[in-house]
Amino acid sequence: MKIILSRKLKQMASALLVVMILGGILCMFVMYYLSLIEQQNTLGVRSQAWNLAITVTEAGIEEGLQALNSKSTDGWTQNGTLYWLSRTLPDGSTYTVTNNLSISTNPVITARSYIQLPVFATAPSLTMFATVASPNSASLLISRAIKVTCGKNPASLFTAAMVSKHTIDLNGNGVSADSFDSADPAKSTNGKWDPSKYSGDFGDVATIDSLVVSVQNANVYGKLHTGPSGGFSMGPGGGVGTHAWQTANGGGMQPGYFLQDANFTFPDTSLPDTSTGYLPPTAGNIAVTTHPITSNSTTTATLPNPRPWGTVTTNPVTYTTSSTYPSPVPPFLTSITNWVRDSWTLPIPVPAGTTTNRIHDHGNDYHNTYNYPTYTYRYPITFTYTYNLYITNTVVVTNHYDNVLYADHNYVSSALNGSTIVLGPNVKLVLPNGLSGAENLYFNYTDNTSPGLTVYAGGTSASISGNQYINPSGFAGSLIIYCAPTVTSFTLNGNGQFTGVLVAPNADLAMNGGGNIDQDFSGSLMVNSVRMNGHFRFHWDESLGRMYSDNYTRFLVRSWNEIP
Repeated sequence: MKIILSRKLKQMASALLVVMILGGILCMFVMYYLSLIEQQNTLGVRSQAWNLAITVTEAGIEEGLQALNSKSTDGWTQNGTLYWLSRTLPDGSTYTVTNNLSISTNPVITARSYIQLPVFATAPSLTMFATVASPNSASLLISRAIKVTCGKNPASLFTAAMVSKHTIDLNGNGVSADSFDSADPAKSTNGKWDPSKYSGDFGDVATIDSLVVSVQNANVYGKLHTGPSGGFSMGPGGGVGTHAWQTANGGGMQPGYFLQDANFTFPDTSLPDTSTGYLPPTAGNIAVTTHPITSNSTTTATLPNPRPWGTVTTNPVTYTTSSTYPSPVPPFLTSITNWVRDSWTLPIPVPAGTTTNRIHDHGNDYHNTYNYPTYTYRYPITFTYTYNLYITNTVVVTNHYDNVLYADHNYVSSALNGSTIVLGPNVKLVLPNGLSGAENLYFNYTDNTSPGLTVYAGGTSASISGNQYINPSGFAGSLIIYCAPTVTSFTLNGNGQFTGVLVAPNADLAMNGGGNIDQDFSGSLMVNSVRMNGHFRFHWDESLGRMYSDNYTRFLVRSWNEIP
């Protein structure tokens, strides 16, 4: 019997086969898609751990800096000049930090972090039939390290004429910044800026922000500093650089005087706790003794010992001449060269420059003559010396003051009304309500190395006028004003000379007008932003650079490198 199969029966298996093939392809796509998602998730977790590692490392750097600046070694292990510390964070991450103090002025901090990865982020990607082995603990860690070199910048806190966090706009005409030295009579007169003696090139202007500084038509006799990507704009009458360069070039930017290296530490200006140890100022009669200084030029035949302030000029008076080179060599020595010509005798030893002349004489006979130099030496044997002779007078005046601030005392006042005398040094005054601009202060204090009056001002705004702050010493460090973080605006009216230091980290400073003299502001300022209007002369006191010891400054990061 012959069995005949129908055509439909033969085609039934083909549909099932097609379904199986399509299903297999779809399963493959699904598995590869899931594998891709797994891979992306793994890479994302690893990337987050990698980024977290640098954050943890920076935490180690911060702890190392804090230890340097606080000089605290609690919890640190020491071996000679090496200090190290390890910490474990709540998430299991750890870091170790090492402070290398072998070079005390440039300590090196090295921090290394260790970040724990989730187990699945360390496993190989899943395949269709593979199994995942358990990774060892070493493969679960990511490590990154940073090495920084530190230095104290600046050596003193107030080393620039003008420091701002943000905008600096030197608007108006007649705006300038230079320097002088109130502690050096050769660079000041009675501690005051005197351009006839000295106008220095250290009136630096700096912003720690990366923005454009508007120099406009101002003359900055010093350097301009900004953040890493900062810039400057300048009007046709503006200039930055030394006096000599600006005079020779008519202004502009001197090469090397625009630097993108600004890095300043703003001090904490919070008001101190006045609940204990602070007294209200009291009135009194004070006899003030001043010592006016006069000087005149004098000339003497004897070098003064000890040498006086300023320059001693040596003047040659009478001279002598010798054929022998003098030893020791005197000042102002000159060498005189004379030539001996056609000499029949050759000098021994033969001096440099000797020439031989061959002379024909008596038929075939030849003779030699010689030209050679001889030397004599002229130098002074009598000198006179010219220098300034300073004379100090004593003047005593007794006045009544509404507020007497005695040396080494702390005071607090809601308002400093009337006249005030500061008998510094080391006087601290807290004004919780701020500066109104009506305070009348007189400083009977002339130390050029330590602060006299330190004012802590509260409130939200402040104003001062130069003619209300009389500082006869000329030393800007005699008056330091710290404005609390709440102070956001500060007005400085230049209708008189202001000598001091102003630190207001959150205040936008407006410097208005300008006085009838060219000593508008002598000192240094650190503020949030600066805008000058009209005529304003700014003079940085170079004595501020010597004011504080190392203990008053902080280590900052000078270089930053990621290491293996």
